[in-house]
Amino acid sequence: MTPRPGTVPGGSEVDPVEFASRFVDQMANKDLKYTTLYNCLLGSEESNPISGFLDHDYPPVFERGLMPKDVFTTVHTAPIPSELQELLNQPDVDSVQMGLFPEIYRAWMTIDSDLYLWDFRDGSDLSFYDGLKESIITMALVPVRPRVFRPSIQHLLCVSTISSIVVLGFITTQGSSSENPVLELVSQPIFVISTDEVRFPVIAGADTGRIFLGALDGTLHEIAYQSERGWISDRCWKTNLTRSIFSSILPKFLTSSNPDSIAQIVADNARKLLFTRSSSGAVVAYDLGHDGQTFRSVGSLSFDTIVSNVMKISRNTLEPNFVRKIISIGVIEYGELNLVAVTDSGCRIYFSCYSPPQSVNRGPNVRPQVFNLVHVRMPPGYCPTSGTRKPPFGHSAYISHGVYTFVTKASQDQDATWFIVPLMYPSQHCAEVCSVHMLPGYVRDITAIPLQTTNGLDLNKSQLPDVVTQHLAWSRQIVVLTPNGTVVFRQSKPFELLRDLLIERKGPENIKGHFELCASREQPLANVVLLASHPYNHLEPGIYDLATKAFFMYGSISESNQQSRPNISPAGAGTFDAHHATFPGGMHDSTIVFNPNVVSTPNRDRERFASFQDAFGASSPQSPIPGTSFSSPLGQQFNVTGVPNQQSFYPGAQQPQYASQFQQTGVPQQFHPGAYQPSPQQDMYSPYTPRHDALYLVVARILLPFWHQQLIKVSNPEGPNAVKLITPNINGDEVGYAITFLGSVLTFINNNPSLYISRVNVTPTSMNTPDARRALNQEQEKNSIAALRNFLSLTLEVLGMWKLLCEHQFHIVLHGVDDRLHNSTMKELVVNGYSTVAIIINALVSKYLGDNAAVDAISIRLREVCPTLFKNEDAIGSKVAEILAKVKIISDRRDREGMLQEALHLCEEICGHGRINIRNFCKQFAELGFPQGAVRLCLSSAQASDPNQLALMTLRNSNDSTALQAYQKRLEIYKIVLDILDGFISTAATRQSPLLKQAQPPSDDQLSPEKAKEYADVMIRAVLSSEDEPFHIALYNWLMDRKLFDRLLEIKHPYLDSFLQRAADSVVSGQWPSDVPNPNDTRVLDLLWRHHEMNHNYLAAAQILSKLSESTTTNLNLYQRMEYLSRAIICCKSCNSQGELLEQLEAKLEVARIQKMILEWVNMKLQSQVGGTVGAGGEDGSHVIEAKTLQDLAGRLNAQLYNITTLYGDYATPLKLHDIRLEIFYSAGHAEKQLIESLWADIVEAELQASERHSLESQMEIIRRKLVSMGRKFKNAPAFFPVEYLVEHLETMKPAENADPGWVFKTMLDVGIPYTELLLVYERLWRKLISRQAAGTASVDIQIANVIVMMIGVFVNDSINFQLNFMQRAELIEKCKDLVAQMIVEFSSRFEASAKEIAQKLTLIKDRLDRLQR
Repeated sequence: MTPRPGTVPGGSEVDPVEFASRFVDQMANKDLKYTTLYNCLLGSEESNPISGFLDHDYPPVFERGLMPKDVFTTVHTAPIPSELQELLNQPDVDSVQMGLFPEIYRAWMTIDSDLYLWDFRDGSDLSFYDGLKESIITMALVPVRPRVFRPSIQHLLCVSTISSIVVLGFITTQGSSSENPVLELVSQPIFVISTDEVRFPVIAGADTGRIFLGALDGTLHEIAYQSERGWISDRCWKTNLTRSIFSSILPKFLTSSNPDSIAQIVADNARKLLFTRSSSGAVVAYDLGHDGQTFRSVGSLSFDTIVSNVMKISRNTLEPNFVRKIISIGVIEYGELNLVAVTDSGCRIYFSCYSPPQSVNRGPNVRPQVFNLVHVRMPPGYCPTSGTRKPPFGHSAYISHGVYTFVTKASQDQDATWFIVPLMYPSQHCAEVCSVHMLPGYVRDITAIPLQTTNGLDLNKSQLPDVVTQHLAWSRQIVVLTPNGTVVFRQSKPFELLRDLLIERKGPENIKGHFELCASREQPLANVVLLASHPYNHLEPGIYDLATKAFFMYGSISESNQQSRPNISPAGAGTFDAHHATFPGGMHDSTIVFNPNVVSTPNRDRERFASFQDAFGASSPQSPIPGTSFSSPLGQQFNVTGVPNQQSFYPGAQQPQYASQFQQTGVPQQFHPGAYQPSPQQDMYSPYTPRHDALYLVVARILLPFWHQQLIKVSNPEGPNAVKLITPNINGDEVGYAITFLGSVLTFINNNPSLYISRVNVTPTSMNTPDARRALNQEQEKNSIAALRNFLSLTLEVLGMWKLLCEHQFHIVLHGVDDRLHNSTMKELVVNGYSTVAIIINALVSKYLGDNAAVDAISIRLREVCPTLFKNEDAIGSKVAEILAKVKIISDRRDREGMLQEALHLCEEICGHGRINIRNFCKQFAELGFPQGAVRLCLSSAQASDPNQLALMTLRNSNDSTALQAYQKRLEIYKIVLDILDGFISTAATRQSPLLKQAQPPSDDQLSPEKAKEYADVMIRAVLSSEDEPFHIALYNWLMDRKLFDRLLEIKHPYLDSFLQRAADSVVSGQWPSDVPNPNDTRVLDLLWRHHEMNHNYLAAAQILSKLSESTTTNLNLYQRMEYLSRAIICCKSCNSQGELLEQLEAKLEVARIQKMILEWVNMKLQSQVGGTVGAGGEDGSHVIEAKTLQDLAGRLNAQLYNITTLYGDYATPLKLHDIRLEIFYSAGHAEKQLIESLWADIVEAELQASERHSLESQMEIIRRKLVSMGRKFKNAPAFFPVEYLVEHLETMKPAENADPGWVFKTMLDVGIPYTELLLVYERLWRKLISRQAAGTASVDIQIANVIVMMIGVFVNDSINFQLNFMQRAELIEKCKDLVAQMIVEFSSRFEASAKEIAQKLTLIKDRLDRLQR
């Protein structure tokens, strides 16, 4: 995302918009922290079950002039329609009933069996229904069950007569506004059900569509219905909910003793509860289940029990007849309390279905189990020191959203209504005020008009205080029906009361006490701001000036207040720079992130409020400012204590979150407007004045309904061809309303520049004085308000863009962009969604491409709505998009080229503008057959992003971070071209088989493989023709990644030589620049020597291959290194110079061969290991090496080439690899006789040890194979294969029980030692043994003599074909005869039996030799 001017992303400074956004969240957080009604009633004494006796319960605000008396005003007065008056005066009228349907703004009257409806606001729109035959007892307007009726039927009219219950349908269509619906009552009843001789004077409905009936016999019934008739059930039926099946079949005289009829039914639609009040005053609670579809009794309290509990709570201080009758009940849908009952004395009795009441915090799925009386609220007049009079006994009451309406008898034909409402500002106690109004008759019905859904928020189900939502387009109205007509009262909003007080008191000088009604002064000051900036309130002349004067008069902290506050900055506070704001990491309060996983009651509007609670959380005990540090004009950062900060906040750092009551419980708490309990610390330690906080508070309230709401809703309809539908979750009207208010607030700030313009410079001298600290705080406040101006300006532009977006085809514009908005909120879009906003604007403009007038119109509109988000560069970008759209429909080649060149020229003008989508333009150039244009645009963009050519420093191994950033930015731009090349290469690779060429030719808009290959070549040539070296390198890397090595080697350019050379150098050094791939990738090095080889530079290729084989920074294994050495030798032999380098390479290859032998031994041991260890010296475990050590050895042997000394000393000798030691001596030409003979003895001994567990024959065979394999290798180097020593050694160690005396002789023959040579060796060995007979070697010489006899016997018998010619054969016969003669002489003179036996054998052989000679 391109940063806004004045910000340093990721640095120690925070964008002023980010700062203002956080403070807005803090003020909203403070607004949403309130005490529930239950805790408010308890007050400071948490165990106090009764209230209303103290001064603060009913403060005398009217008498002291702190509030205007007209809290309620009459807005509508309408008489009963004259037509009805005439009917009422007729003598044959038997029954008349009256009531109100506030949902549809209608009053109703029944005269016998006829029904009449009219608009109670003006007495118009009189209609009637005469389809009933019996007198009407009562009726109720109830909601419909979902998915039962057609959408036009939104309400049902349930009518009770003597013999039947009739259900009629109301067809409701919206007229010019939601407050003027067009109504039509269906003429034919939908359902008609028999009453079964039971009268039902009370009917009530729940929002789930259930209909409840209260009977005169005290039973509770329900009318259930469904869309279709069932197998065993009708479409509609009546059920007795409170009487068992057994009691229903008993005679009435056994079941009905003193029935207590039901007088009132109320439903708690939020928590799915139902309450009934009987005529005697008993109250019963029922649980409808978490889904509202079940029925269960929770508890009941008789009237006597209620009276007893009230007296017990009051400790019998009340008069015995104080509670004579319960006249009404009302539900409390949130918090710990569930129901309030009103007595005829005006006393309010509160009940809870939880024990203790705080158990509601356990979560929304906790169902009620008890029904208890928990608190009693006395009516006005019971405080001994209060001048408020007591109300007389009443006969009717109504409670809704904290407004308590109590109707008393004023005269014989006239009633009076007492409106008791919470104090207009939050207080620590349940403070209420009371006003009395006379009515034009006695009350027949009283109710509240439901609040309309405003700005996406259903205020009927919201617990937000009036002071928070008063700016919205709603008004709380109470309608009273009398026989003479209707009266509609409207409750004034808090800011309207302040307006009336300013007019009444003739200026702000006389209303100082009004600003002390609340513990936090920003509350009344927020009303002042709203009064001065309200765009829809037609102000009386001079009100703006009075409000502005009051804002500055009471918005600053007086000297007395300043002295009473703790010293918030003893060492001087820093100031906030609106353009460079910083936050420390220890900040106590920050933006709270919306958590969509919080459980709430499944209602959309309640979920919206839940998200407000969750997004803002509960307020911290400290203000956000004590943890905030600001850049002072002196260049040093100070926190509010004046201490320089050691740590700064950076964007994105994790901040603490604060859990509200909603977050802890999952159940929204009941709001009581008089129950706000601010944290004193927030005011006590804030460095800002109340007027500063008031401005932020007003902005927070305006943004509250949608600030933390998700932007879009995505629905995925079912079906094979279904397309997901994208709709705005925040509608344009909602945003437009907020835009008007925010613009007015911004205008108010701009009209008072003293709020944000600083005219003094704060110096560090006397920082500890009160004046210096005050000056620093003032400077900090001005900068904070300046940040609010920036925030408002940006927010207005983003909201304006969103409103404009909602006015167009939303789902089409955002198609393909919705992934960026998924789960995003409006706050994220404003504060961090700069790039997303640019994409949305581009998508909006792109929708109208091809229509010049539409594009120009939308561009002009965007410039008006969001001038900083849609600049001149954006308009040029729109023009380019329009040109490219035209090119698609133009067929003339010359015109196409001209327009493409024009588009490219315009793109190059704005390519340095961060919000222009270069990738999109390049893609379009390529698709339109202008791939070289995409390359040119990327070249221009790279140049614009790095005008100082800093990226070239990176190619020169510079570690400068700025240069590296420039290089990375260039790579991002180059990737656009490379991605297009990827697409061309993929298309070109999909050539069809010749057999299928005619089967499916490419369509007109589909690029053929041949054309794709052509475009790819054009783009590559365009890149190679440029002088942009980083672009060349990016292309080289791309060719290597795609394994297009041949295409890369075809390039003839100096940049390729330097690129490949740097790669080779990086391998040798282990350090590589950023333009070179990781040297572990040897493809670069392979390309380098192949490049030299193709250019016949064989010597350089051989040198590179040699270095590559010796490299320690690659992942090459030993076999690859040997292959490189072999290739290097071939290259070296191909050039004229074959001297020293060739010898070195051959020597290296020979040593590598020995290293390979060691590696193979290690690998063999690893493969044959058992149990994690192997014996390196034999199966006897004489030398055990752990598997981990062997793996380490294998890794080291693969990692590099070692010299012969290292192989001998570090590997062959410690591992006792005797045969490899012999190889090393042989390779080094070190032929010391004793050492070589010792090695052979070790080799034989090692084989014996390794095979000691085998049989004798197997041991001899193993040794024979070892000798044969090694002997054949060294037989031509006698110094390294001492035959005489081996024969003597083997014959000496040969076991006596060996059945084959010629084993050694045959082994040597297998090695390839000539027979004649072996005969001489044995002859010399026998003579040496004869000469040492005195040393006790007689048995050994006999053994050797037997071998010689066997050898000559083999020759005589011609058992082995020695392939001798005639002369060699004759010569050999002579030698054998001489040797046999000497041996006969020797053994004939000896007396051992074995000697005699040998002599006899020799005599026989001599005869055979003589015959052979003949």
